[in-house]
Amino acid sequence: FLGTSIFTLFVPYLAYYLAGAYINRGAQFGTGPLVFTFALAIFATVLTTAFLVHQGGLEWRWAFYFYEDFSPTTVLATLALFMFALAWQWPPSIARAAHLLAPYTFGVYVAHPMIVECLRYAYHLWTPFLFRPVFYVPVTFVLTLALTTILVMLIRHLPFLRTVV
Repeated sequence: FLGTSIFTLFVPYLAYYLAGAYINRGAQFGTGPLVFTFALAIFATVLTTAFLVHQGGLEWRWAFYFYEDFSPTTVLATLALFMFALAWQWPPSIARAAHLLAPYTFGVYVAHPMIVECLRYAYHLWTPFLFRPVFYVPVTFVLTLALTTILVMLIRHLPFLRTVV
């Protein structure tokens, strides 16, 4: 067992980063096979999870294995979705927005857990009703994305911190 910290949380995801870099540098796939692969991975995830929950119940440690970050179906779906996003012909306005936000994405990914924890603390103090999933998921998603992007944009303007994000 190794303790985790804000400095080591990214380590298990290195394979995703490397696969993304490899794919981004030249893997060529048509969108049809990618949509099929993504749909197949999602179908396999739902089917196997339903089977495992049926066999062991909701509390069984393996019941939600196929929803974990490193399960085979999650890895397959993630890579297929990434390749599909690269292969798709996006409208010019979306392509421009993606190009504008691209330099901030890694920083947003690295910093977002800090913002999520701050939001959870704030909800606990001021708005406990936001802990209900119907509110928590969309509100936390939008606030985390906005606040983390602003934070990273500000950090990138400080010469001594620019390389951090």
